Amino acid sequence: MAPKALRVGRSHVWDTAIRRPGHVPALTRPGEAAVDLTPIRGARVFGTQLCADRPGTVLVQLNARRPDVADLYELDLDTARLTVLSENPGDVLSWLRTAEGRILTFSQADDGTHLLCDWNAGAPRLISRFSGLDHPFGVSPSVPTPDGAGLWIGSARGSDRTRLVRVDLDTGEQIGVDSHPVFDLDTPRPEADQRFPSSLIVHPGDGELLGARYLGARQKIHALDPRFAEVLPRLAELSDGDLAHVSCDAGAQRWVVDFTHDRDPRVTWSYDHTTGTARQLFRPYPHLDPARLAPVTPITITARDGLDLPCHLTLRSGRSTATCRPSSCCTAAPGTATAGATTRRCNCWPTAATPCCRSTSAAPPATARPTPKPRSASSPAACTTTSSTP
Repeated sequence: MAPKALRVGRSHVWDTAIRRPGHVPALTRPGEAAVDLTPIRGARVFGTQLCADRPGTVLVQLNARRPDVADLYELDLDTARLTVLSENPGDVLSWLRTAEGRILTFSQADDGTHLLCDWNAGAPRLISRFSGLDHPFGVSPSVPTPDGAGLWIGSARGSDRTRLVRVDLDTGEQIGVDSHPVFDLDTPRPEADQRFPSSLIVHPGDGELLGARYLGARQKIHALDPRFAEVLPRLAELSDGDLAHVSCDAGAQRWVVDFTHDRDPRVTWSYDHTTGTARQLFRPYPHLDPARLAPVTPITITARDGLDLPCHLTLRSGRSTATCRPSSCCTAAPGTATAGATTRRCNCWPTAATPCCRSTSAAPPATARPTPKPRSASSPAACTTTSSTP
């Protein structure tokens, strides 16, 4: 018998609590060692999904039967028992379950087209096709709607920007939900780097869509639910970083959040919207002094073809971007930009940022200019904050 799991850890990264990659760890009590809920030798978990209508369980994509394919299982968090829901015939890349119990699959055609299908008890029915050119890393995000009839995804179909759309699971029709005039939906950065949260903020209880994240020089969040629209300004006041992981109670009154920050990352806060008070829960890196770390500055580089490339620059304290050479820039491709996240490779150096990449082109260098760093949204009525850490 496995002890009752109070929190399920990330499944597709190396978990330091159990020292095994690709497994589902569970924390039972604070201070106690994590329990491996998938202790199958040679097997790896490739994805997980929590379903509101199936409390006490988690869906896992696991290659326990064959090393080259992942089947869909339901994992009981109380007993660690695994129940096979669907066996992979060999072409399924990922699985999803809707609130109505419908199983969905993603596969890929020979030409790179992504295929969304209704599993239909092993007789797949094609729902929609997605261009592999528009979705080079797969269709992401992919979040079932709470009514079970749709799927929220990022789509660039008919647009120069990746926007949020709803796919009808009966007709395959795409219906626009939200977009930003300049920024793309923040994907596939979260899918490629597990430090970052999903581009969609979903209520953990009812599955309703609370907000969507867009990424430019800094993150921009669109509140898509009146409950979240009321709370978002209060949360933004807790840090000058970007709002990262978000969780709340059933009534959307008590919240736990953390922030992406260049010098003080993942500081976690508890916020009570009923009283308007907030309390800092912990800092994951208490041994680091943010004042001694090198700040990250958003800059825009104009390429030779005139395209603006958003980048991030880390300089020695006191250095100006006006004297920066392109060889000192820590650049990233769109969709993988760190957007101010602390990285061990660059940002955690207290004195200087050694160049992470160097230009080898003989062509005239690109020009760099500082990008205005917008502050988080504020409101006249600030919340009361207290800290439980020095």
